[in-house]
Amino acid sequence: MSNLPEAPQPPTPPKGETWTKVYDCGCSASGGKDLPDYCAEHGTAPPTKVRAKFVCNSYETSLQQGAELRTVKLSAVYDGSPENKQFFKWTPNGQITMGVLNQAAWESFTLGKEFYVDFVPCANK
Repeated sequence: MSNLPEAPQPPTPPKGETWTKVYDCGCSASGGKDLPDYCAEHGTAPPTKVRAKFVCNSYETSLQQGAELRTVKLSAVYDGSPENKQFFKWTPNGQITMGVLNQAAWESFTLGKEFYVDFVPCANK
């Protein structure tokens, strides 16, 4: 990852919806609104996202301060379909445990249901 700070984005695009971004190294890039935050010549692109696939293995419901809480447990898929075997090849294990207070949300987590999980870096460091 490059140590170069991000150059400021112009407040409005010039005519034709084209943006130009000038990096501290002196390089520039032009194009649509989604220009990279790094200089392709002098910096390495940060990962944009990692997608994994998980399956709901278990859940339990408890009472927390008068509210019903469902704790959902998911683990990385490993078989059951050719797609799951591909996911297993790159993300062979993992667990997610989360507490959910919203009943409409936790009703989505039924046993055996599979979910794509996207890990996208936040803008903050």
